[in-house]
Amino acid sequence: MKSFTKMKKVKIKKSIEFSNFHILVLILIILFCFLFFVFLNSNENYPNKNSNNTNFNMINYSSMEKSFIKGNSMNPTLKNEEVVYLDRNYTSYKRGDIVAFKLKSNDEYFVKRIIAVGDDSIIFGKDGFIYVNGKKLNESYLSGLSFVKDERLKLLLKQLEYYNNVIPKGYVLLLGDNRVNSYDSSEYGVIPIEYLVGKVYK
Repeated sequence: MKSFTKMKKVKIKKSIEFSNFHILVLILIILFCFLFFVFLNSNENYPNKNSNNTNFNMINYSSMEKSFIKGNSMNPTLKNEEVVYLDRNYTSYKRGDIVAFKLKSNDEYFVKRIIAVGDDSIIFGKDGFIYVNGKKLNESYLSGLSFVKDERLKLLLKQLEYYNNVIPKGYVLLLGDNRVNSYDSSEYGVIPIEYLVGKVYK
């Protein structure tokens, strides 16, 4: 009798463990279905690959916002549909930072690189490179020249000439890394710093 009682207890314990296993499997299945549903919904909002601007759709995550690039204007640094993270708490903007900004006339967020900040002197040299505070800007992320001479750039140069080639305080000059295919300060002029919404990380 004692031996039978022990065997019976063991069987009951195994039965309980088996039930817990099934509950765990059910939870994993539900979690997988949820993640798959989220993935399908996010794919529905993916952008047109032929865009000549770079922006992204916002997906909120805890302290940073996970997003994806829309467009080719930040090639080769950031490619179309590449996942990035936006830090809205970042305020110490400096040259070289990749940032997101939003114009009052547009609901989209654009992603560009800070080339110069307030009080920086800037020259678009005849050699095809940009000079900031008298020094040639090191842009190793580019595959060619620092700028393209076109009608849009002429408008920017006129604006800079008005400011004696110095970026006004409270403004930044933003350019896309894909200089031949980017709407940036060459289109909009220098950008008020309050239009910046955060720093973008890969």
